[in-house]
Amino acid sequence: MTSLVLPHKVCEKILVMFGAYFDESGVHRDSPVVVVAGFLAPDKQWARLQSEWDKALKQTGISFFHMVDYENRQKQFKDWKEDERIERLKKFLEIIKRRITIPVVAAVGVKDYKEAALWQRDPGAPQNAYAFCALMCLQAIAAWADKVGHREPIGYIFEDGALHKGELLKLADQIKKDPARQDRYRWVGLSFTDKRYFSPLQATDILAYEAYKEARVLLEGQPRAPRKSFAALLRGMVNHPEHCRYFRKQDLLSGLPYVPPTKVSRKI
Repeated sequence: MTSLVLPHKVCEKILVMFGAYFDESGVHRDSPVVVVAGFLAPDKQWARLQSEWDKALKQTGISFFHMVDYENRQKQFKDWKEDERIERLKKFLEIIKRRITIPVVAAVGVKDYKEAALWQRDPGAPQNAYAFCALMCLQAIAAWADKVGHREPIGYIFEDGALHKGELLKLADQIKKDPARQDRYRWVGLSFTDKRYFSPLQATDILAYEAYKEARVLLEGQPRAPRKSFAALLRGMVNHPEHCRYFRKQDLLSGLPYVPPTKVSRKI
C-alpha cells in the first residue's frame, strides 16, 4: 500500500510495513492557526481502508470525500439531505475507526510561531508554522515508536497540494543526511500524492478539518465541548498526549518542541 506512493528505489531496498498519511488545514491566507494531522497504521489496514472507502464512495455517488465541501454543502454534496449527510459521514467515520487506531495532530498559532522566531535561535528550525507542525508529527510518531518498542520502517505520505511542500522537502533532505534522525523516525522515505485519487488521504482530510476547528477554539480561548464529529472520530483510538498537541507561544520559547514529546501544553 505505502509502496504505491513511495519512490520505487526506496521500496526496492526495504519492505514498508507502516504508513503515516498526513493532510493540513489552515494554510490559507489569514488563517490564525495551522494544523497538520494524520493517521498511522500497518499497511494491511490501509489497504483494507482503501477497499472499504472506495466502495462507500460508489454507494454514496461521489468521486472523493472532501470535508470542506461536505461541511459547506457544496459541489458533490450540495443535494444531500440532512439525514443523508449524517448517515453518510457516519459510514466514512466507521471505516476509519475500524481500520485506524493512532491519530497524530500538531497545531500552532501562526502569530505565535512568527513571534517565537525559533529559527533565530536554531538555524535548523522550520521557517514556517506548517513545516513546524509536520516536524512535530514526526516527533510524535517517534515518541510512540519508542514507547511501544516499534522498530519497523515507516513511510511518510503527505497531500500533494500542500502550500509549503518545499519546506517538507528540505526537512526530508535534512533527515536523509542524518542517520540518527532516520533511525528515530523509522524513516524509509517521504512522498506526496493527490488526495482526490487516494482514499487514505481523504480520511486524514477529515481529521485535519476537525482538528483545525478545535485548534481555533483553543487559540481563541472559547470554552465548549468538542465537536460531536471530532469526538466520535477519536473515541476509542490510541490518543496519548504526545499524539495530539497544540503549541502555544510559551511552549515554543521554552524549547519544548526540541525534546522528546513527553509533555503537552494542552491536549486537543
